[in-house]
Amino acid sequence: MTEKHTGTVVFDGLLEGPLPGTPGSEEKLRSWVGLAARSGMRFSLEIDGGTFSILAEDAPVDAAALPPSPEEQVTEALKELLKIFPAAERTRLFSTLRSVEYLEGSEVQTLYVMRPGGEISAESRTVAADTTERPAVLTRAEKTRLGLLGSGAALLVLLAVGLLFRGSIAEMLRDLAPVDARDIEIENDVFGEYFTVEDRKAGSGGSSLVLMLKRTGAFPLSDEAADALYREKTGLAVKLAVESLAAGHARCEFYGRGGEYLGASEMRFAGLRDGESVETSVNIAPYRRCVRMRVTY
Repeated sequence: MTEKHTGTVVFDGLLEGPLPGTPGSEEKLRSWVGLAARSGMRFSLEIDGGTFSILAEDAPVDAAALPPSPEEQVTEALKELLKIFPAAERTRLFSTLRSVEYLEGSEVQTLYVMRPGGEISAESRTVAADTTERPAVLTRAEKTRLGLLGSGAALLVLLAVGLLFRGSIAEMLRDLAPVDARDIEIENDVFGEYFTVEDRKAGSGGSSLVLMLKRTGAFPLSDEAADALYREKTGLAVKLAVESLAAGHARCEFYGRGGEYLGASEMRFAGLRDGESVETSVNIAPYRRCVRMRVTY
């Protein structure tokens, strides 16, 4: 769990979509990632065929390095990113990027949303939070001494534990290893009546799960059909599922080996209105140890 140190900002999520149809677009995307890093915002770029994903690194960043405010700095950077894309192509981009700035006794949560017109919008809210002061910054000499002491102590511990619990070490390493996409159990009982998951594979270097979805005959192909289905159904859970169908996206929840909840990402499937099947990408970068994914509203 990330420590909530005052004066820091933590980023999460991704921005993804088809590669721009202009020459040199991949190089321009890499240049933007480098420019963002020099401004204090660290992202990684993944290219998979004709699509790209820009993933936020979740290491805490000094908020003072992002004047006048982190959300304004990020918004301006994303506006520069959008200039790489022709106006007509910006509507195909999808963002789950978000930031959390920790203040004394509160945190500012900001979601960076792609609007239907292809524009980026920052939506923020401030909530109470149990924050703590940042640890003092160590000098290089202090870091070196602590590193040497820590390395020696860690080695002694590993040797002792290894002698006593050789089998346990192997089990621990297996638990820490990322799960292969094919090993992730997918539960789609909420939407199984409307679309099925036909295939899945790893994407973006293992940081995303690429799913092939196929609609059924019950899938609403228009807003009118979705409205009629909503009126027909009874029960809050079923109506919420229909609302997700109309919006063209669902929530994917991730769980670990012990059944613990790890977090959630968004899955888009609006393309099922236009075609019988669609390929969609779900961000699993923060949840690489998941063994089960549940698709819900």
